Amino acid sequence: MNSINFSNVSVAVAVDGSDAPKTLLQDVSLDLRERRIGVIGANGSGKSTLLRLVNGLVEPSQGSVVVHGHNTVHDVRKVRANVGFVFTDPLSQLVMPTGREDVELSLRRSIKNRQERASRAESVLERFGILHLADQSIYELSGGERQLLALAAVLAVDPAVLVLDEPSTLLDLRNRELLRRTMSGLEQQVIMSTHDLDLAADMDRVLVVEAGRIVFDGGPSAAVAHYRCAVRGEPGGSGPMRGHGFLLANYVRGDSLVHRTPLWAKFLVVAACGAASFLIVDWLVSLLVLALLCGIFLLTGAGFRRLLRAVWLVAPILLVIGAFQWWQLGGPTAARIVLNVLVCVVAASILTATTPVQDLLDGVVRLARPFQRWGADPERFALTIAIMLRSIPFIAGAFSDVRDAARARGLERNPKALILPVFISTVAYARQTGDALAARGLGEADDYPEPPPGRG
Repeated sequence: MNSINFSNVSVAVAVDGSDAPKTLLQDVSLDLRERRIGVIGANGSGKSTLLRLVNGLVEPSQGSVVVHGHNTVHDVRKVRANVGFVFTDPLSQLVMPTGREDVELSLRRSIKNRQERASRAESVLERFGILHLADQSIYELSGGERQLLALAAVLAVDPAVLVLDEPSTLLDLRNRELLRRTMSGLEQQVIMSTHDLDLAADMDRVLVVEAGRIVFDGGPSAAVAHYRCAVRGEPGGSGPMRGHGFLLANYVRGDSLVHRTPLWAKFLVVAACGAASFLIVDWLVSLLVLALLCGIFLLTGAGFRRLLRAVWLVAPILLVIGAFQWWQLGGPTAARIVLNVLVCVVAASILTATTPVQDLLDGVVRLARPFQRWGADPERFALTIAIMLRSIPFIAGAFSDVRDAARARGLERNPKALILPVFISTVAYARQTGDALAARGLGEADDYPEPPPGRG
């Protein structure tokens, strides 16, 4: 069997508020030849990073990863043609509304003839025993059925290696056993991270990852025993959410003049910047205002990296807007529009970087109280703001996850593979948020006092 070789691999990423990078994986050297390889360890230990290296979703900061003779940095397309990747949540990976369409999408690059592609998709679905589910919405399927469908979509192109990142996490016992039986019959080399030690016991070789290092490498029984001993009396940790960035800068503790400025004054500045974006007609004035606001942001101590992140997330949209306005109205107008949007983004980032979220919501409640006489509900309005702030990182993270899933399947240039899953995930997220709020009794009309009678 061809091998997967890690040679002195380390992965480090930049961390907000710190000059030193965070090491996710350190000095890993492996030669993986076994047919079934398990990876176990605590949350945040580096398991997912290790697996993403195999498919080229993560690049090593140092060292190299070679899969069947192909370097994951220089030959990434060949690597992904050989390595299929199944994510923890199949909904972040399934692109099309139904299973049949999703499997056919996987086959588009290799089979050009539509009828042949449809026939092959049917045979793949039948092989996994889910042909009868082929035309059902993926949201009508159980967790196990979705996971099988994600497996089918990945294996439809016959990769030599199958990487699974905690595939049983969202499954009940019945569906976990179904997944276990399915994997046992696969011809591919399988590399799987899991918290399910019974699944790990089925492997030929198991790696134990701790704090970014391989601390044990051997047979499954010995590896599981080592892991159990290592965690006794040690609380598990949670790793950071991957890729879930913020459009606006999150709060940074500090004692700057801006931190001490009353909330109403900060609101006034944001409102003034919003109004100014319609009033300023000279792009040079917009540039001066933006430079002033950037200087104020840096004086808060929030740091250049947070400022850059806030701007970077809107950069693709502004690039499209700027190009269109340049074409329609000329360079100066395009520059003014783009700069005015950036003025609003940086002003809002100053507010969120220097104001704790709870203080911000309390301020929203106070600002909204005068509108109670017209039936407005300040608490519900504040709850809406809180949900909005919570939704921004989710949507950004959903796009990041979907983009990686598309890259893993070689669909990174397919707009439908990038846009449609984010849209569907956002709608599903909104529904889940509504259910969560209802379960906690939040957002119900009866929970809030009625406006005073006779006042509106």
